[in-house]
Amino acid sequence: IFNSAGAVSKIRKSRLFQDRQLYSDGTVGLICDLALILHALDTGAVLCINDFSSMMNIFLASHLISLFSSESRNERSAQLILTGGISPLTDKAFRRDQIYLTTKDEQHRSHLVRLSGIPGVRKSDNYEKKLLESALSSAGGIIA
Repeated sequence: IFNSAGAVSKIRKSRLFQDRQLYSDGTVGLICDLALILHALDTGAVLCINDFSSMMNIFLASHLISLFSSESRNERSAQLILTGGISPLTDKAFRRDQIYLTTKDEQHRSHLVRLSGIPGVRKSDNYEKKLLESALSSAGGIIA
């Protein structure tokens, strides 16, 4: 707590997660990641988040992603790199050239594949459906 001169006058401990029954895993994850998200937007940093939106409200996840796509809110060109499973966010939040998949070859080496580079995937397609079809028909398997 700061006084009127801006100096610290009292320190209080936070018990934000003391009662975990009050918060979903997605809420806890968001609170933990929010400082990193805001810092990346303020400084133009590259931010990597693993399993983004796996337990988060889809509308909230979509809004956070849109912050990085907005020229007015992302003036310093921060970049967001997300990993996770196939998600309904793919159709609404990303273009085909912004979605990369990993594939494994026979020697179990991973390779990046851009969704726009997969034959038969069009702008008007349901990406999630195409990804699932491709994963099921691929010998090597695709993991989004």
